[in-house]
Amino acid sequence: MSNYYLLKKGDFAYNKSYSNGFPLGTVKRLDKYDEGTLSSLYIVFRPEKVNSDFLSIYYDTNKWHREVMKLSAEGARNHGLLNIPVNSFFEKKIIIPIHEEEQLEIAKFLKRLEKIITLHQRKINILKTLKKVYLNVMFSNRSEDIPRLHFKSFSEAWEQCEVSNLSQKTFGGGTPKTSKKIYWDGDIPWIQSSDLKEHNVKSIRVNKKITKIGLEHSAAKLIPKNSLAIVTRVGVGKVALIPFEYTTSQDFLSLSNLNVDKYFGLYLMYHNLQKELLALQGTSIKGITKKEVLKKRVRVPKDLQEQVSIGKSLKELDSYINLHQRKLHKLNKIKQVYLNKMFI
Repeated sequence: MSNYYLLKKGDFAYNKSYSNGFPLGTVKRLDKYDEGTLSSLYIVFRPEKVNSDFLSIYYDTNKWHREVMKLSAEGARNHGLLNIPVNSFFEKKIIIPIHEEEQLEIAKFLKRLEKIITLHQRKINILKTLKKVYLNVMFSNRSEDIPRLHFKSFSEAWEQCEVSNLSQKTFGGGTPKTSKKIYWDGDIPWIQSSDLKEHNVKSIRVNKKITKIGLEHSAAKLIPKNSLAIVTRVGVGKVALIPFEYTTSQDFLSLSNLNVDKYFGLYLMYHNLQKELLALQGTSIKGITKKEVLKKRVRVPKDLQEQVSIGKSLKELDSYINLHQRKLHKLNKIKQVYLNKMFI
């Protein structure tokens, strides 16, 4: 252990590594364990004459960055580490309330807010786990006639079919020449893989649009609304129900004029793609061909109302998850506002 520091619970450590979002590194307190070890590349300290909770929150702000920037000359970096001497780090100045009572009040207030944020995050994690469980038990495996969990009013066996039978039409995609300005900035949504969010089948952010001329002079096709857009190359596993007419890049397969309830089809495809990715875990996944997707075999309820019930229940669960995620996002923004306003 000669080249390591031994930290006790409540001790602080400065990680001098700069990374995306942390250009000047991070300072964190040891909270989860009674003790731990760190490489001598870290700067470690045990604070006195200041409330430890206050200091922990203070280092979550960027108020200490200016002093550290004075110590770190641009380019004075080695193997991803900022070149900050230990003595210089301890000589830097920070501004804190004179009275420890004020430090304590600030810490208590922000700790309460942090606890609310943690509880919301925990609830989201539980809901996401619940969704995974429902997906596994509400859809029938190829070896099962009836899923393990189903609505009492439905007991008929599910029938097996290929993915190609889920829709009447399928579409690929294409990309108009980016060098032709006349093809871009039109009115027709053009979707690429990055416009879809992983594990969120309702998130579509259209960043680019093409013109009618761009559509006519490329492999892109105008796809009817309420089609399933499935990513088959970069970002395999993403799928979304598109509620408007659209075009896509060549990374997509779209199922249109569905023969099943649209939400049932959406979650069925998401569930099966996730199973596919899980089976391929640890391998290099470069993509899956459109032909392979269409040949995959799935089980579907014969009764349309059963499809509707399954699709509706999963859609409502997703809406509940998204609601809590929006709340969490707002709470984190509120926290950042308080951090900026409550520290000098």
